[in-house]
Amino acid sequence: MQITEKIDGVEGFRLWAQARAESPRDPLKPQSNAPYQAVWNAWLRFLAQRSVLVDGLPQSLHWLDARPVDVLDFLKPRAGLRANHQPERQLSEVTRRRYWRMLERLYGFAVVNGWVAENPATMMGESDQPDLAPQLGHILPPALWKELPRHFPEGNTLVECRDRAVLHLLYTLALTPEEIRTLKPSDITVHDVLLVKEVHAKQFLQVDGPRQAQKRKLPLPDECSGALQAWLSARGQHKPSSASPALLCAMTGEALSTSALFHLVSKVVLAANDALAKKGDLQTWMPERVGPQVLRNTAIVHWLNDGVPEKEVVRRVGLKNSKGLHHLRHLASRQE
Repeated sequence: MQITEKIDGVEGFRLWAQARAESPRDPLKPQSNAPYQAVWNAWLRFLAQRSVLVDGLPQSLHWLDARPVDVLDFLKPRAGLRANHQPERQLSEVTRRRYWRMLERLYGFAVVNGWVAENPATMMGESDQPDLAPQLGHILPPALWKELPRHFPEGNTLVECRDRAVLHLLYTLALTPEEIRTLKPSDITVHDVLLVKEVHAKQFLQVDGPRQAQKRKLPLPDECSGALQAWLSARGQHKPSSASPALLCAMTGEALSTSALFHLVSKVVLAANDALAKKGDLQTWMPERVGPQVLRNTAIVHWLNDGVPEKEVVRRVGLKNSKGLHHLRHLASRQE
C-alpha cells in the first residue's frame, strides 16, 4: 500500500487494526481494539504537544515524523500518564513494555507499507528499550481485576447462569480449567460452622485430582455460593444438564471444553478492559494471555499481597509445596 500523502494517525490505526483483523495467523477481533487504541490515542496526544519547525513555523509533530527520542520520552513517567488514576505512582516495566510493543507493531506496519523508512521504536538504543524478556507469570493489574466481576453475566438465561457460576469459581477459588470440567453436583456440600458463637450452615466445594495435594475442601464465598445455587436450580429444569455427571456442562450435557472456558474468560476480560479504556484509563491492560490461568495467577498474587500465609495459599490451589508459587512470587507486592 504505497501512498504519496501523509496519512493521519487515526487512519493509520484503522488500517493497522483492519490488517490485524484479517490476519490468518493471529486475527484481532474488533472488540479487542479498545486497549490498543487507548495507548495509540495517548501517543497521538503526546505528539500533538511536541512542536517542530516547518518553513520556520511551529507545528505539531506528525506521527510519521516521530523519532526514537520521542518514543523514549513517551515512555518516561510524567504528568498525565497515570497508574490506576494515581499520579504519584510510576509506570511499571510491564506497562512500559506494552506501550512500546504497541508502537513497535504499528510503526512496523507503517514501514511495510512504505509510510516511513524506519521504525522509531526499534531505533531506540537497546538500553532504552523496555526489557522484553518473557514473564514467567501473567496477571491482571488491580484495576482490571476489580472491574472484572462487573462484567460477569447476570444469569438471566441458562447459559448465563452457568457462565456466572464458572467465573465466580475461577475468580474466588482459583480453580484450574480441568478442575472446573470435572466437578460433580455432589461436590457441593453443606456443613455447620461456628461463627461468632453461633452455628451457621456453610457451603463447601470438594475438589479432587490425581495428586493428593489436589484433593481439598474449600469454603464457598457467599456470591460464589449464590451463583452455584442459581445454576443448580436452572440446571435441574434442563434435561441434558440435569442428566449430566458434570456440575458445569455444555447445553448438550457434555463437560465444558477447555476452549469454551478460554473463550468465556477472554470475553469477560476484554469487556472489562474495554470499559476501563472508555473511562480514559491509560493504564488498561494490553491483552496477551486472557485465559483461566491468568485468573488463577492473579487470585494467588492477591492472596499473597493480602497476607494469606504461603502454606494456606498452597493448600487452596492444590499444590504439593511452595515451589509452585515461585513463578508468581516476583509479582507479589509489585502490581500497579
